[in-house]
Amino acid sequence: DHLGLIDAIDWQIKEFQKRNNITCNINISKNLNIDKEKSIAIFRIIQELLLNVSKHSKATILNFEFVKNENTLNIVVEDNGVGFKQEEIQKPNSMGLINIFECVKILDGKISINSKLNNGTKVEINLPLNNNQI
Repeated sequence: DHLGLIDAIDWQIKEFQKRNNITCNINISKNLNIDKEKSIAIFRIIQELLLNVSKHSKATILNFEFVKNENTLNIVVEDNGVGFKQEEIQKPNSMGLINIFECVKILDGKISINSKLNNGTKVEINLPLNNNQI
């Protein structure tokens, strides 16, 4: 609440890196104007993505992008971990993924998760921008 979304995400990823001994490559657009309510939803998505990486991936490298383009905010989280079978995304007990899908849907966004066993996971989220706000 006090840092603002960009600084909060940057802090969260750096803390994640320290706690999990995972090298994080971070690319974050600095100039975003996002209302507080939507910022909280986006921050929760980031938290859940990082939690999934720490709990399941066994990754040593995480690439994180949070980039504003002309009409979208693109979030990409990619790790070099153990990956999983694509059909596991649909499991009803995958609460973390379900929460992420629901948050993205509420924000009228799109999400793509690509993973292969022993070949890491890549999550891409595209959220629409409207007059530099989401």
